[in-house]
Amino acid sequence: SLQREDTNDVMKAMVNLPAADLYEPRWDTADEACTSSEGANGVCFVRTDRGGLVVKGCSSIVQEMYAAEVARMVGLVCPAVRQTSYEDPEWRLIKATLMRVATLDCSTDELVRSHIRVQQQLGSALNRPNLMVMELVPGATMLEGCPPSVAAGLLDASTRAGRRRLRELGALVAMDALLNNSDRAVCGLFDNDGNARNILFTSGDDGHTVAIDQACCSLDPENAISKRLVDRYHQRLQKFLKDLFAPTAGGAAEAAAGSGGSGNSAVGEVAQFLYNETVHDVGDEGRAMLLQGLREGVMAVAALPTDFFNRLKDYMAGMVQTDWQNVWADGLKRIHVLFLENAHARFKACVEDAAHEPTLAATRALADAEGGFVVNVMPGRGGSAPYEGGPRLVKHGVDGEPSGLVPPREPGPNEAANPKWSRFKDGKAPPGYGGSS
Repeated sequence: SLQREDTNDVMKAMVNLPAADLYEPRWDTADEACTSSEGANGVCFVRTDRGGLVVKGCSSIVQEMYAAEVARMVGLVCPAVRQTSYEDPEWRLIKATLMRVATLDCSTDELVRSHIRVQQQLGSALNRPNLMVMELVPGATMLEGCPPSVAAGLLDASTRAGRRRLRELGALVAMDALLNNSDRAVCGLFDNDGNARNILFTSGDDGHTVAIDQACCSLDPENAISKRLVDRYHQRLQKFLKDLFAPTAGGAAEAAAGSGGSGNSAVGEVAQFLYNETVHDVGDEGRAMLLQGLREGVMAVAALPTDFFNRLKDYMAGMVQTDWQNVWADGLKRIHVLFLENAHARFKACVEDAAHEPTLAATRALADAEGGFVVNVMPGRGGSAPYEGGPRLVKHGVDGEPSGLVPPREPGPNEAANPKWSRFKDGKAPPGYGGSS
């Protein structure tokens, strides 16, 4: 008879797989698939003989992939992503693979339910002309529901790894401020409750804060209706940025701990958000690391080339050759470059204004003491043409059948040093797991 299994067991086994190569997924070898715990957002985890991959179908795929590229070029830790469209052989293979796996015989009732959910997704959220293929983040801990004892270890400001995660979280908040993304942390810039499901932590001494489900929520500054929202956003962003670099007399930890005073209320909001999710107080030193990361993130955003946002949109336009009912083009229309350029100009002005302030020098000094910036703060990253070069071939099958060409782009700060770089893959399968590298 079928044995009942805990609802999370299937997912736990899936997310603890090694990360398969995003460009050689070997879909033919897939033998298991399951939907995310939410079950209704078009996210499906797939196991192949090389590890795990994530397939996602969503109505905002263009904006999400655009934001993922911004995060990658800033230097944040996030899963690599690419898309496959309905004319690609890989798109059809993914759909066929999921249906094949979802109709396999199951040994437990939980697997039966999991496979039914996959079939339901194939007829709804995954039934889209463009699907996103994402890198798996193995063994990560989601901020939502993170137990206090686990959070205390992950966000321990007395350890280098804990300080790094806090700094990376601060830098992530800074990028979301640029993209007007309120679907993550609470920082005082937005009227939001936050979404802790979009923040992951990897463990160990080399662990990171990982950003998932990126979002670019740009507004049309030339639209009479949305202009009021744009003006309000700019006012709030201006104060948000100015407060982060306000000089303080009591030192970084004391300044970060305060919710008023020198104006570092954003730090207090993020720290309270963490406490609400984990019942763990990161303490004054933890708040100081959040502030450090926020400042590093602002500097990294400011260092992007001035024409970066327009070039990135052009790059996105070249991803799809045949656009089904203008789905991709409509997504591109929702990316308002002028909005992003205006926000970027405020980031640059903030850093320039703080050039002679002790806070900027202290930020650089602390980054050096911690082993360097957690994000890329080199001005003009990518030069004038970050998306020129030859396309990259995607091999989707067991024997390396070509699926399509990924438009060229410059490697991110970490990829530049190692073309096969991934923070989520150790190149080895766990004991007893089939497949070879």
